[in-house]
Amino acid sequence: FTAAAHLIEKTVVRALLHHRHQVDWVCERIGPDDFRDRRYRHIFGALGRLGRDATIEGLARELDPVSQEELERLLAERGGLEDLAGVLRDSVAQLQARPIKVRLREIDREYALTQRSEEKDSLTREKQDLQAELQALGVAPWKSFRSS
Repeated sequence: FTAAAHLIEKTVVRALLHHRHQVDWVCERIGPDDFRDRRYRHIFGALGRLGRDATIEGLARELDPVSQEELERLLAERGGLEDLAGVLRDSVAQLQARPIKVRLREIDREYALTQRSEEKDSLTREKQDLQAELQALGVAPWKSFRSS
């Protein structure tokens, strides 16, 4: 779990706390299971359950003490959300890209181990499809491997 991945999760939750009118849009694209940090997963889950009209008190009641502390910290941070649409779009795309990137790494390992050309062809097609998904999300494409 990298610092960049942590920052993406924090950014999504923080943006939603300050601009709850975006909760529905984001919840249609990602869910609590897309968060690795337990605190952000809990806060995001509570936002999704309670919706855009949730009060801070209502959110806090849904959370454990550690997540409540993080909620307070996120609410105290005000700056950096001027381009909210761009921040949410980019951060949500990064979260959506995670499982795709995991599968791409698996394909690289499988490709290196397989001897059969049909399997290599199948893996190459799957990788191309996944790279197209990343491109559609606006996430940098994965480096390709050579089919030799």
